[in-house]
Amino acid sequence: MSLRGRLEHRLIGIWYGGAPVPGFLRVMATLYAGLMSLRRQFYRLGLKRATELPVPVLVIGNITVGGTGKTPLTAWLATELTRRGWRPGIVSRGYGERTRRGDVAAGCRSRALW
Repeated sequence: MSLRGRLEHRLIGIWYGGAPVPGFLRVMATLYAGLMSLRRQFYRLGLKRATELPVPVLVIGNITVGGTGKTPLTAWLATELTRRGWRPGIVSRGYGERTRRGDVAAGCRSRALW
């Protein structure tokens, strides 16, 4: 099994199986929580601003890691919105994507494309 596969297996075991969390991950989680708290303060103080978009935006993600049906939900939602006359677009990094250009937007003109 590859290093990535072993790491993924271990993390899934921690996430779902109640395996003990290694100390370095606890430190990383604490560091991440502190950085996110600082980021929220920047928004509250007006040092960082949210971007207001001219269209409604719905984010589907962070439900949990892998296999929870986010992609089928997105497909169903785009199809349903199209059926009701909306023109949804989907922005996705994609599973395991490694692009340097950032996210790619895929627009749907008249129907959902799957």
